[in-house]
Amino acid sequence: MPKKKEDETKQNKIPKKVDNNEKQESDNKKLGWVQILVLLGKPIWDAQKKKWRVLSGYQSVLGNQNNIIFFEVTFTDTPHWENFIEKQLYIDIPKENEDKTKSEKN
Repeated sequence: MPKKKEDETKQNKIPKKVDNNEKQESDNKKLGWVQILVLLGKPIWDAQKKKWRVLSGYQSVLGNQNNIIFFEVTFTDTPHWENFIEKQLYIDIPKENEDKTKSEKN
């Protein structure tokens, strides 16, 4: 009987695991300005305030000094505009923060 080619199937499984890890890493990255544009009305994790917030608006403002453009966002829980560059916004709770919130609850 001919031998089965087990090596080929093992090699096919390894890239899938790497792809899943890459997806998890990309989910943990801070959101960029382009991503914010499509997340209007959706919940976003604010790592600074450690809570979910719903994005309600965005704007770009030309600054007074050196004509620098500032990107600002606002949320449903506050009427104030917040500097987008200073925010730490994510689609999901980053892995590090998930572990901390679980340990705080216990």
